[in-house]
Amino acid sequence: MGEPTGVVTDYTTAKGAAVPWYRQATPYQRKTLLAAWLGWMMDSMDLMLYSMVVSFVIRDLGASQGIGGLWSR
Repeated sequence: MGEPTGVVTDYTTAKGAAVPWYRQATPYQRKTLLAAWLGWMMDSMDLMLYSMVVSFVIRDLGASQGIGGLWSR
């Protein structure tokens, strides 16, 4: 069974210097990592915005804290 295509197996340069992990990845792998990181960042931002706003929404709508907790699902 051969190596999968796009996998970089050379971890040093011709002079023997170590290559950083991000230089070893293919452009497709770097784009995939960037997309995953951006998705994780946006998900975290969404959670933080909800946490900052939910108390005001509960107050303005006259809801109980239990109902506010159900909104988080």
